[in-house]
Amino acid sequence: MKKVLMKTIGIYNVILIIGFSYLLMGCSVDDGKSNVNFSYKLNEIISVEIPDTVRENGIYDLEIEFKKSADCYSFSGFDFKIGENENERIISVISSVVDVDNTCQKYKSPKTEIENFEFSVRRDDYYILKFWQGIDSLNKPIYLTKRIEVR
Repeated sequence: MKKVLMKTIGIYNVILIIGFSYLLMGCSVDDGKSNVNFSYKLNEIISVEIPDTVRENGIYDLEIEFKKSADCYSFSGFDFKIGENENERIISVISSVVDVDNTCQKYKSPKTEIENFEFSVRRDDYYILKFWQGIDSLNKPIYLTKRIEVR
């Protein structure tokens, strides 16, 4: 009796797994008709509202204004990394770009957006903050550079 019951349970599990597999293969978000391109792009930073001095262990909202060059760009967040020396921080604005069937429209003149970046002060001397503004003719990054004293 136990062997028959185990075989029955085993057969039901196999049928269930096969059925579930067909169900998953049948579900697709791709209708076969649209062409979707997805990528991440850096946005040029125009300006930054930032204090000249900050307090150690303080947290500050930096207001960052940046360019958005097309209607398919959507703000995704910030890239924040340590620069060439321990006092230097590099901040970039990142957008996700979703272009369906090549319908992404570039603006005649870029639109601007403002987002806040939360900056935590962990040093007791100073910071050099570099905000990405683009690439020059030699393919080198251009930065808006601000020095902030820590008090």
